[in-house]
Amino acid sequence: MTGVQTCALPISYQAFIDLEATLAHSTPESRRVTAMSLIDVLADLHAVDIDAVGLGDLARREGYVERQVKRWTTQWENSKTRELPAIDEVARRLRDRIPVQQGVAIAHGDYRFGNCLTDVQHGRIAAVLDWELCTLGDPLADVGYLGVYWYDGSSATVRANDPTPAGGVPSYTHLLDRYADRTGRDLSGMGYYVAFSCWRLAVISEGAKGSKNQNVPNYVTESSFPEEIPGRNNVGDHQDRPRL
Repeated sequence: MTGVQTCALPISYQAFIDLEATLAHSTPESRRVTAMSLIDVLADLHAVDIDAVGLGDLARREGYVERQVKRWTTQWENSKTRELPAIDEVARRLRDRIPVQQGVAIAHGDYRFGNCLTDVQHGRIAAVLDWELCTLGDPLADVGYLGVYWYDGSSATVRANDPTPAGGVPSYTHLLDRYADRTGRDLSGMGYYVAFSCWRLAVISEGAKGSKNQNVPNYVTESSFPEEIPGRNNVGDHQDRPRL
């Protein structure tokens, strides 16, 4: 046979796109609108009727934060390669101040710009990725986690995988107001969830560091823990965040 041959199977063409860089290099107005889309999509996710979509038995519904604090305290004890009193102290404070869970929702577990496909041209979130960590739990944990990856004017909150320092995006407080308006949830205790997320990611990072030193793959998978996980840098980087 001569000429171009084709097959009847569907194919797709994929190309790498640095979405965060794209967002960072868009206009300030585009970044503002896209940021509002980011929090709106999260509010919509948390409004999903879990029973109606067949996810009611995905995981335990209550006691999410309490279970998480217990789980990551154990993980820290089993994986630490050095003594970090700050992690132990934050764990104690988290245990002593477990908030009352405001309902149950699909909790993404790693919701941020870096895990979204961003349609900069139309100022919207086109898709949310990395669902392997999702579970059922306290919806405010996702909101607090988003705050870890949101630039607040301090150099301690600048990180390479976060486009928000580029300017034009609303403040984290503005996002909270938007979410509260959309969901009716009380966010007055959000400082706890931001601190919890910083602590959890510090534990994960220390575990990844230990695994790398032992020549073990430096990631935590869903099989390691049946419900949820993610990753971040250093507890000490958040001195300007709300304190427990």
